[in-house]
Amino acid sequence: NNMKTFYNTSEVSQILEEPQWIIRFWESKHPEFIKPVRRNNDPRSRRYYREQDIRHLRIIQNCVRELFIHHKGIEKILSGD
Repeated sequence: NNMKTFYNTSEVSQILEEPQWIIRFWESKHPEFIKPVRRNNDPRSRRYYREQDIRHLRIIQNCVRELFIHHKGIEKILSGD
């Protein structure tokens, strides 16, 4: 299993083909679903996203880009309601 455990913002940006500011914006809108890890919990340190964060970001991306669902609707989808 050669899947990486953590991805930095630029890697996530490449995976999703979205600019880094979009990734950070989506994270800010859905902090309960996108929880990057930071070294020593330092808020100034680099974000490291996990597979689950990327899965949630893909759902958000699909909602925003394909389905035109706004962020309140995305909350329901991510919650499984």
